[in-house]
Amino acid sequence: MSSKQILCSLWVVFMACALFASPASAATVASIALTAAHTSLNAGASETLTAAAKDSTKHTVKVTFTWSSSSTGVLSITSRGVIKGLKPGTSTVRVAGGGKSATAVITVTAASIALTTPNKTLKIGDDETLVAVAKDTGGHAISGVKFTWKSSQTGIVHIRASGLASALDAGKSTITVTGGGRSATVAITVPVPSALSGVAAHGAAIAGAVVTLVDKKGAILATTTGSDGSYTLDTTGLKPPFMVKVQLGDTALYSVSADAETASIINVNPLTDLIIRSWYQVQGASVDAAFTTPATNPPPTPDQVQLISNVVVQVTALWLQQAGVDTTTYNPINTAFAVGDGADQVLDQTVVDTDNGTITITDGAGTTQDSTVDYGTGTITVDTSTTGPSGSSSSETGTVVATTTAMQTALTDITTTLSAFTGTVNAKGSALKASDLNPYLDAKLLNEGLNKALFADSTADQFRGLTLSFQILDITSLDTTNGLADVSFTASAIQGDQTQTQIAEFFFKQQSDGSWLFYGDQLPAKLGVQSEVRTSQGFITGDSGPDINVDIRPIKGAYTSITIDDGALGIFTDTALTKDGTEVDTYTPNPAVPGTTVEVDLDEFFANSGVLADLVPAGTPMTVTMTPATGSPKNYTVHTNAFTTESISITNLTGTTVTTDAHPGTPLHVEWTLPTTFAIAEVKLSATVWDGDQTQNTTNSCQSDGPILGITATSADVTFATSCSSNPVKQASLNLNVIGVNGERESVIYSFSDPL
Repeated sequence: MSSKQILCSLWVVFMACALFASPASAATVASIALTAAHTSLNAGASETLTAAAKDSTKHTVKVTFTWSSSSTGVLSITSRGVIKGLKPGTSTVRVAGGGKSATAVITVTAASIALTTPNKTLKIGDDETLVAVAKDTGGHAISGVKFTWKSSQTGIVHIRASGLASALDAGKSTITVTGGGRSATVAITVPVPSALSGVAAHGAAIAGAVVTLVDKKGAILATTTGSDGSYTLDTTGLKPPFMVKVQLGDTALYSVSADAETASIINVNPLTDLIIRSWYQVQGASVDAAFTTPATNPPPTPDQVQLISNVVVQVTALWLQQAGVDTTTYNPINTAFAVGDGADQVLDQTVVDTDNGTITITDGAGTTQDSTVDYGTGTITVDTSTTGPSGSSSSETGTVVATTTAMQTALTDITTTLSAFTGTVNAKGSALKASDLNPYLDAKLLNEGLNKALFADSTADQFRGLTLSFQILDITSLDTTNGLADVSFTASAIQGDQTQTQIAEFFFKQQSDGSWLFYGDQLPAKLGVQSEVRTSQGFITGDSGPDINVDIRPIKGAYTSITIDDGALGIFTDTALTKDGTEVDTYTPNPAVPGTTVEVDLDEFFANSGVLADLVPAGTPMTVTMTPATGSPKNYTVHTNAFTTESISITNLTGTTVTTDAHPGTPLHVEWTLPTTFAIAEVKLSATVWDGDQTQNTTNSCQSDGPILGITATSADVTFATSCSSNPVKQASLNLNVIGVNGERESVIYSFSDPL
């Protein structure tokens, strides 16, 4: 070993010995670092704090720490530095060790505030106490928390320190509660006061009777009728539709909302009672049970009410019209009613027996109407007969009530299509083209023998320049499984200052995208089998009286023969129709292209029962057999319409020649009488000309419609065409048709002829 190696070894030994021999001096804590992940803690939450002792050189020194909380009711702490929030407040946490200490201020807040109010809608003048509860992270209530309250709109809702809210005015205010470091809000609505009113009557005013209202959720209000049968209820905050009951001795009369408003009219009388009872009857339910539990026996929607109301109005329309009531706008439920007015006069004449399903109306002067109501599953049918000094009539009316969600959806979609169609017609006006209507037509549309293209041409020509509106009248059929519907509408057309209202029947088919388009009746021709009273005047007379007129018009040349049979009735027994001539219809598909027209020629097949002694019940089925030019015969079933024996006449004409008395090309003034035994839906006047003998099938006919007429019209001017198929006019006739709301028909034919 070298001397250098020996020297180094001795040095190592020396140092080791020196260390072993000298005792260590204790390290001095210069500071403590206290670390808190958060300075705010939710009540119920825990968190571990950390502390580190440091010497003067910033090195960690190992010491034992002690922990404390200045407010143990707010914040607890363990010997290991685990803190837990107990209730809202602040606490100073202190850690000490090695003669030093450190502190941190921890704020404890509520985890949440639960703010409850029994009602978020208050009527003006109502008070309600709001309740706030502070909660910890476990959802437990924290006691001792002080709350402050604030209203965003003090003029609408005033809030006191106790949480008592007072509704002062209509509007909305947000209430904010603050406490325990948290806040919560609730919006309170004070609606404009709503008042529901109505009149209870049963031939006379129902005075001093208890009126009870129940809303959609079962809330109940009550009041008493006045001496005139009137009542008023504050329905603010309630949920329509409402049902209303008036107790009349042992009998209860009911009614129901006809709209979705809280401020509305709900009259109570035998007709309103019939409407709401019918709704439950078609479902096999009871209105009495429904009134007790409306949530499980929902009242009808306004649309469903309207369908049933339309049937009731149709049944009573004759009497309403005679009393001066506009049946196009009248609804027994929400049309303003006063004792002694026209509608009340009808109630005086009416007896409704809901137990037996009968309605009897009489004027005490010899005219009586008897109706029988029949309920099927989701359907209502009413058979009516009327007798009086001037004649008698029979009719059948009814509707599918659309009780299922699928039916309601289909009805909404059908209405959407019709609204869009109407919007197009009204927007285009006199510029309406056939192509404008194509988006609303099914590709396989067939209506009275017209395919999609011809139907569009005809419809555009018919509606061009008119302002249209439609309202659902009744539903003949609604098949949501196969996507087919037959719906009737009340159609109003405005031209200039004239308005005409008539009943229009439309057929629809559901498309793959769920929409419903016009589909047509899918019949190969106009199948007119009409019970009517015909009055023949002028050149041709002798066949006046009640009859059944069969008028079938297919595309020219499509059918070689047509027969009709009524089964056991014995009026028509496989009767062959006579082919009398050709109807020439000319349409203008596009008014922007002058001179462009479409001509459709129709064969005219006729049969007539002759004057009948007895009425044929409405709805009597008849079979029409049509033999095509190629192919096998096919049968089609048609049903008779309402029947009347009353007759009307044209009163101011006496001449019978075309040239002298009809004078084509010049307006002819016409006056007539109207029926008094059935309610009128439509009055139509048209002019037809022939270029030869109208009884010959080689003769062409051309028809032009007269002016739009109201249901009370008794005169009008009409102009005959000067030629037909470019040939001079040889014969002409005025055709006056009066159609009842239930399908009754009156027809006057005043004929003219020049030498042939």
